[in-house]
Formats: sequence, C-alpha cells, structure tokens
Amino acid sequence: MINQELKKKAETGIVTAMHELANVFLDDNNTNETIFWTEKAAKLGDAEAQFEMANACYAKKDFNGSFQWEQKAAKQGLPKAQHDLAIHYQDGTGTPVNPEQQFYWHQKAAENGVTDSKYLLAVCYLSKIGTPLDLNKAIYWLQQASNEGHAKAKTKLGVAYIKGISVSVDKKKGFSLLREAAALGDDKAKALINKVEKSNSGSGYNYDSNEIVKINKVEETGSGSNSNDDSYEIVKLKKENPKDVNDQLLLAMDYDPGLGGNDGKKACYWYTQAAKQGSAEAQNNLACLFFNGSGVSKNRTKAKYWYKKAAKQGYEKAQRNLDKGGFEDPIGIILSVIGALVLSSITVFIIGNFSPFYYVGLIAGWIIVKEMRKRL
Repeated sequence: MINQELKKKAETGIVTAMHELANVFLDDNNTNETIFWTEKAAKLGDAEAQFEMANACYAKKDFNGSFQWEQKAAKQGLPKAQHDLAIHYQDGTGTPVNPEQQFYWHQKAAENGVTDSKYLLAVCYLSKIGTPLDLNKAIYWLQQASNEGHAKAKTKLGVAYIKGISVSVDKKKGFSLLREAAALGDDKAKALINKVEKSNSGSGYNYDSNEIVKINKVEETGSGSNSNDDSYEIVKLKKENPKDVNDQLLLAMDYDPGLGGNDGKKACYWYTQAAKQGSAEAQNNLACLFFNGSGVSKNRTKAKYWYKKAAKQGYEKAQRNLDKGGFEDPIGIILSVIGALVLSSITVFIIGNFSPFYYVGLIAGWIIVKEMRKRL
C-alpha cells in the first residue's frame, strides 16, 4: 500500500521522499516505479540513490552507466561507492584501468571505514599499484582489516609476523592469525598451515619464506591487470640478476620443484648464490635439493656439506635433517665407539670396578664424540 502523503512529497521534489518511495516500490516488487523514483532522486544528488543506480546499471552490464553513477556518489563521500569506484578503475569496467585512481579511491574508502578497501589499500602498497612500495603502511592497513575480521588480511599479516616483515618476528602470533584466516575459509591460509605441518613432519624445508612469495603472487582482487599482488616482484627478478641475498633466496624458492616450482637447476643456481652469501635458509634448502634430487642429481655429499653449513649457523631444521638423514659415515661410527670405550675405561679406572658408572661413561663418551664431530 503506497503512502499517498509520501508520494505527494516525492512529487513536489523532496529528494528524501523520492528515495523512500523508491524503497517502498522495491518492497512491492514494482521494478519500473523503483527505478523511476531512484533515478529522480539520483539526478537531484541523493548519494544513496546514485549508488543504487550504479548497481542497477552494473546488473544490466551497463558498465559505463554504473561508473558514471558510482563516480557521482563517491565524490559526495559515500564510502561504499568509493570502494566500488576503485574496483571500476582496477578492473577497467566502464573506464580504462587506472592504478593511481584505484589507489586514491581505495584510500578514501579505507579512511572512511570500508574493510575491503583497507585490505586492498594494503595490497596497493605491497604491489606498488598507483603508489610506491611501503611495507609499513601495508602492515598498518592489514592490521586494520584483520581487526575487522578480513580473512585475507589475516593471512598476509600472519606471514608478516612469521617472517618479521616490518614487524618483530612473532611466529606464535603469525600462526594464530593464519588459523583465524583458515577458520574464516581462506584457502591460502589453509594451504600454508598444511605445508608447515608437512615441513614439521620431516620434509626438511622451511616453507615460511616461500609462502610469502606464493601468497602474494596472485591476489583475487578482480579480473583486471592490477590483480597481481606480487610483493616481491618475482617476474621482475627473473629478468634481472639480483645481488641481494633475500632476492636470490626468493627467486630460488620460486623455481624450486619441492616448493611448487618447475626448474631445479635454476633453483640450485640461485640457492647457491644466496648460500655463498651466508643465508642459512638457502644452505638448508640447497641441501634439500641435493638430498631429494629435486630437479638435480641426488648428491648426499653436497647435501651433507650444505646441511652442516646451515647447522653451524644455528639453523635448527638443518641440524634435524642431518640427524635423520643417515649421514653418519663408518669412520664417524668407529670414532664414536672408540670415544665411548675410552671414556668408559677412564670411568672404570677411577671407580675401580665395573659399576653402573661404566655404562654412564660409555653413553657419555658416545654423545661427546658425536657432538664434537658436528662442530668439525
């Protein structure tokens, strides 16, 4: 039932009444009258009506019309219109792709409280979309979006805490964020958690750094050309000859067959470059390549060499890989046996008889010699 008083107000040009009347017709499923009064209100400057007209045009695939109405509403400060206008510029719907405008309107919408734009603004800072790379600002906006329950923001922020990207390393907090994101349905968080669990079960790889590449490599921000969220510019690195150890490591991980890549030889080359610069993670992953034969010939001697290099730097995974890899050689076993016997004999000499201390000395000797050999 149409309120006649409301209709009279609308007919006299009261914009709020027009918009309200349009909503009444919408509830009555009267599409023609809904569009008629919504458009009248929109033409008279009602931002909400303009936003609704933009949506109506978009539904009809009138992208130019949608863009025009979105622009009018956004310029009046309507946050949701500002967000959608940024998407128009991102995807090139109704207007050419424009990274600077994409960034500008996501920034406006983010500052006005739109959660999705807070996340996408962080993506802009990470991927240099319409703005220079700024990890600090990216982390700030990821934090804002994460606090409001944005799953993808939690994933990216979790990785940042795991690796210490513009924040202090806090793996407990990082994995907590990943679990929250996974619970919210984010597939990348689920995949990362699964890979970490596989890593912990004995594959020997440190997946954390690789996932920064993998997670940031493709971002579902739309179908346009700016949907690539490659924060570490892997494509660019492949065209260059990176000297920075972190760039070399990330490039190697992108090639690594054991981490989803497809070129073990290139992975080996770049791991070697980073390993020679002292990267314990590169040394460990290079050893894994040789140990598993991932795209290169298996070579236990080289695997042991690089595991030991990484282990000497305190890289725990490398030490675990050494311990479980069956790298103990016959000479080492003989030396350990001799060491154990010598220490146990000394124990007997001091104590004067074969007491339980003999066996303590035997075990202690074995352990001491093994630990000494690890450090050689």
